Amino acid sequence: MTSQIADYATLIGLPITIIGLVVALLQIRKVKKSSELSTLAIKGFRKDLTNYNTIGLFAETLTSISEIKKLIRTNSYIYVPDKLHEVRLKILSIQESNIEFNRKQTNIFRDAISTFSLLESNYEHKLDNDDGSVIDTKVLDSIAEQSATLKSVQIQIRKIIEENHGKK
Repeated sequence: MTSQIADYATLIGLPITIIGLVVALLQIRKVKKSSELSTLAIKGFRKDLTNYNTIGLFAETLTSISEIKKLIRTNSYIYVPDKLHEVRLKILSIQESNIEFNRKQTNIFRDAISTFSLLESNYEHKLDNDDGSVIDTKVLDSIAEQSATLKSVQIQIRKIIEENHGKK
């Protein structure tokens, strides 16, 4: 009789074990799916963070460009090369962010980096040689032009970010 009870217990236990195994497997699938969704959410958050940091860097760059123009207008030339260098590094940081810029935007960055690098070298040279002819309107026009093109890229990128954020 004891062996019959054990046989019945085994027969009853087998389906319960199979049901438990199926429930465990279903829970594992849920956990895996949840983990994958969490990973996607984290990637999205990182991308959003990078995008907003890049927009902030644009704003800092444009502020620094305004400071350069002010330094030039007030004849504070000694600080101009350092500010030009700072702007060039900020533009490089923007360009190297994980935002996918189109060819036109990439060319704008390249031109701006080249312009600010050239201006930096010119100001360094003129300051080293005590050349009084540091300022001319072409320099201010060039800086204003670069500022305007960078501002236009900033606006384009902000629109793209806002559109992508609205789709979520």
